[in-house]
Amino acid sequence: MIHFIALSKGELGKEIEVYLKNYGLNIKLDGRPLQFVQSIDNRIFRPMQSKDVPWYVVSKADYGVVGEDLVTAYTLEKNNDIKILDRLDFGKGDLVIFSKKPMYQIKKRGNPKLAVPSYYSSFVKRGSVGKYMNEEFPGFDIDTDLFEVSGSTEGFVADGTADLGFDFTTYFRKNTGDFNQTTIEKNGLKIAEKIMPTEAVVISKNSEDFTIKKFEEMLNGPWNLDWKKMKGNIPVILQDYDTNDALMMKYVNQISLEEISNRRSIAFDYLGVYGSESFAVEVKELFYDCDGDAILCKLSPYKGGCTYKSKFKSIITQVNDVDWQEYLFEKYRVKLIPTIVQNEFTKDVLMMAYVDKDALEMTLKNRYATFWSRSKNRLWKKGEESGNVLNTKQILYDKEDKTLLYMVKPVGVTCHTGNSSCFYREIELK
Repeated sequence: MIHFIALSKGELGKEIEVYLKNYGLNIKLDGRPLQFVQSIDNRIFRPMQSKDVPWYVVSKADYGVVGEDLVTAYTLEKNNDIKILDRLDFGKGDLVIFSKKPMYQIKKRGNPKLAVPSYYSSFVKRGSVGKYMNEEFPGFDIDTDLFEVSGSTEGFVADGTADLGFDFTTYFRKNTGDFNQTTIEKNGLKIAEKIMPTEAVVISKNSEDFTIKKFEEMLNGPWNLDWKKMKGNIPVILQDYDTNDALMMKYVNQISLEEISNRRSIAFDYLGVYGSESFAVEVKELFYDCDGDAILCKLSPYKGGCTYKSKFKSIITQVNDVDWQEYLFEKYRVKLIPTIVQNEFTKDVLMMAYVDKDALEMTLKNRYATFWSRSKNRLWKKGEESGNVLNTKQILYDKEDKTLLYMVKPVGVTCHTGNSSCFYREIELK
């Protein structure tokens, strides 16, 4: 099945690129021609002007990413239902009415000229802007006093062509500093009324066939993802084949991963333990997870009479423990820590995710495994929708490699595919 996704260019473009990279998708929006289409497997991404995204979702696409303001404008104009599946916590701003002169002076003059981008005109004709204008200026006439423009409206208000303007701004959300001034401030304009807040949203047709879960699964790609397409530094969880103890986590590139698969062994010198190829150990089984993000390597860490044991020796018991805060976050200024999740009874590795300091503190407080979702860009309690939570019984960490290990008692299956573990796809050893 082919999936079509409409993506907003313009101001949201760069942030949408970052959002998609969390799914391993390198989609370029900024600086590309409007008709440029990028295909990855069964997914077709089409960048376009923001105002066209809602129309394209209703008529052709399965999903879209655009500002909520343009979704509202479209539904006011066309009266077509568009479903907002998720708010993405970026692209935040407000739709505002602004002026150059004080409002009392404008009211003395009678009916003002209102400059509005053409794609926002439905806010005046059928929405809250029209209501505001009729309340403040009872004689306001849409046919004669509405001034539709093709771009931003600040300049028309600044040069006196219009008395009032209606547009998007980050005025209320900007950081301090002159370099962050909005065009409203730079033109000496003042906010008269805040109409609505807005941010980037995921949208679809108003049908039960479209959900945020299906959207995220689609972005993650087909479940039969070829492990040879994995790129970058790939996390590898090393697990004792005989005892099922989680030993450590290391990172390999695609070439090293293929070598491990072909040679059915991994050298201890690579692990930084012994420094000799003679201590290479046999790889028994190799798996990759449902999202193609991590590898599980089961091996026998015994060679030449040497035994390598788990590096997860430090235990975290309290939120205010200084030790874990210093070693995991403060000393090296690390924001996200890779975290292995293991069934405390069977010792099966269930999944791998990332936590920040807040996620770890929340897990310590309520004992439900909580992570930082790179796709949602927020804290995420595992099972918050499905109910398949992970009751955390013990938290350990490896000081040297800055990795966490959650020992959990799972409620239900862990993987969204219905498998008990996310590492259910095996890599054939040569």
